Parts: sequence; C-alpha cells; structure tokens
Amino acid sequence: MVTAKNDSRWSRLSSLVQSIVFQLGLIVFTLIVIELLCWLAITLRHSGGEAKAWESYQLSEGMQQVKMDEVITKHVLFEQDDCKRIYTPYHLWNEEPGYSGNYLHINQDGERITPDSAKNKDATKKVWLTGGSTMWGLGVPDESTIANHLAKVFAGDGKPVQVLNLGERAFVVNQEMIRVIEKLRDGETPDVIVFYNGANDGYYSTYNPGIPGYHSHYSDIKERVEKRETDLSKAIHLLKKTGIGRMFAAIMLRLQSHKPTPFHTSSPEFEKNISQESIDQRAKALAQIWLNIFKLITDLGKQRGFEVYFVLQPELNEHGVTRPLMEYEKTMLKNNWTDKSLYAKSAAFREIKKVIRQENNRHLVDLTTVFDDVDEKVFYDIHHLSSRGNRIVAEEIAEFVKPSLFGEPEKEQSLEQNKELP
Repeated sequence: MVTAKNDSRWSRLSSLVQSIVFQLGLIVFTLIVIELLCWLAITLRHSGGEAKAWESYQLSEGMQQVKMDEVITKHVLFEQDDCKRIYTPYHLWNEEPGYSGNYLHINQDGERITPDSAKNKDATKKVWLTGGSTMWGLGVPDESTIANHLAKVFAGDGKPVQVLNLGERAFVVNQEMIRVIEKLRDGETPDVIVFYNGANDGYYSTYNPGIPGYHSHYSDIKERVEKRETDLSKAIHLLKKTGIGRMFAAIMLRLQSHKPTPFHTSSPEFEKNISQESIDQRAKALAQIWLNIFKLITDLGKQRGFEVYFVLQPELNEHGVTRPLMEYEKTMLKNNWTDKSLYAKSAAFREIKKVIRQENNRHLVDLTTVFDDVDEKVFYDIHHLSSRGNRIVAEEIAEFVKPSLFGEPEKEQSLEQNKELP
C-alpha cells in the first residue's frame, strides 16, 4: 500500500518535472526562433528593408532656422544614429568601418569619406583635418563637411589637394593627437595637419567631468575598466547586443518621433558644487594642454616634413563669436544650456585666445571672428554648422594653409585676434 502511494507520488513528480522541462524547452526554442527572426529582420533593414525609418526624425529648431533641406537632413540624422561607434585602442572609439548609407560613408579605417577629395587621387599635396563632431560633419551629408568643402575650394582654384577627414564625434584634443600620431606611426605623412577644436574641450575639461584634457563618457568608461558595473547594467548591456534587443531598439526608433532633445548638462546638485574659480583654473590648465600638444605635433612636423595649424573654432559663447548673437541663437542657448555650463565654455575659449595672442604664431589661428561679416544664419546649435557655415570655415582654412602648401603670401591675421583679453 505504501509502495503504491510512493509510486504514485514519484509518478506525479516525474510528470511535473517533465512538464516543466518541456515548457522551459519550448520557451528556449521560441526565444531562439525569435532571436533568429530578429537578426534576419535587422539584416533586411540594413539592406534597405527599413527604407522609411528616416521619416520619423524631426529637424531641430536651429536646423529649421538655417533652412537645412528636410529630406536630406532626416536621412543624415537617421544614418548617423544607425552608424555605430566601436571601441578603438588609445583614442577610445571610431566610426563603424565600412558603413555606407545614402549620405554618410565611412572607410575601412573608420574615417568619414571626403567625396571630392577622392576625385583628386593624383594630387600630390595632402591635408589632414582633425577635430570633433563639427569637423566630422554632424548633421550634414558627406558632400557638405568642412573637409569636402576644402577639397572643392582647392579644386576650384585649379590646385587640387587630397583632404583626409580625421574628425570624430565628441573627440577632444588629446584624442585628436593620438589619432594623428597613429597615422604618422603607420608611415603616412601629409603636407599640413589642421586641428580644429575648442568646443568639446571647453565642455569636458572645464565643466563635466571637469578634468583638463579628459574625454567624454569618462565615468562610463572608468566604471567598465574598474569593473564597478552593477549586475543590472551588465545584463542590460548584453541584452542590447542580442537580436531581440536590437529589434526592440529599432521598433522604438520607428515609433518615436525623433524630435531633438535639449542638451543635458548636469543636475542642480552638480552645479552647486562647481565654482567659477574652479572653472577658471581648469580653463587655464586646458589652454596650456592645448598649447603643449601644438608644440609636440609641430616638433614632429619638423622631423617628418609637415606643418601644423591649431584652430580655435567658432561657437556661440561669450568668447566664441565676436558679433552680437541673433535672436534664434539666444533662444537655443537659453533652452539647452545652463549659465554655468556656458560660463565654462566661455572661460575655455577666453584662455585659449590668450595663448594665441601671447604666442603670436601664424599657426595658432582664432576663427571666432569668421562669421563677423556674415548676415545669414549658419549655427544650427551651439557650434554645429549648416553646409553654408562649413563652406565659410573651409574657405578661411584654405587661405591660411596656402603658404604651407603652395608657398603663396601669408594671409594677415585678423585684427580681432590681437586684441587684449580680460
């Protein structure tokens, strides 16, 4: 009797276990099928199956103000989101090698392609341009980057030049230096290298993380290296890499209205703990780093036979432009930046301008005056430019590098650059 009862219990337990195993197996099988289907859908999407995804993007108020083409810009915004950055030793990240969209193309070295430069393969003169997202060409197609406009300018003068765009989203001057040194290490040598920066260093060095010379995403990368990620953040990170995670992100991308959001500075608590005095100290340290890197690359240039220019880019802050702000520019700053973050950027520009004035070297160039006589709207945010704005910058760069390329008379520095700064 007891044996019969035990057999009955074991039979029920066995059936329960089998049922659980079957259901778990069914769940696992279903997840595998879903995962495979998601990867298939993602593959089709990247081969054109999601041709209308760009339509969900919206132009920012600034983009509308500078009259950027709506269809092209939406495509560009989608492709810039679609093109992923990958980890790269030493300078930390690169664009996805070989990415090819309608308006955005990346070569196998993770560098943005300059289409008009590709037409000048027989040109003997070479110019490298490096910088952050403004040099890279955020918001504009390949043909409208500063690099491509520069190639057009020289070709139009009958003096074609090969122009390489080494700009990268969110790069600071330290990362630009490393990327250039890697190219030189590999045996490549240009005639001129132009470092075009100020905006990213002005934020990351003086405001957040507020350590002179440091890069963006500092805290995230620090936590990864020091293995201080939480189990939840690790799980989320792994999930994002799966087909299901990527498909979920793609669906959300399609459902969302991609209206640009304000630039997120930092919390009120953060701002309470950062003083103008500390910002000023960081700005001075940044300016010295900027100058030291210029001298380092210049010394390399003397050995390898190229010339170096460091350019302070224009930006909508107190020392980033020398003309009065337009009304729409004031509105963009008010809606997207705190007073203290703007002060930090302005302090960085102020100190770099002091260095430029004190050094009195034609290879240190202040371009914050470049739009003084331009009445049209060119800034679509605090420092990114429309195609027209990029063209104006490219024309100015062409003028001051011509002596190094062709031995032409040097262009006189702007009088504004030699004014005393407070």
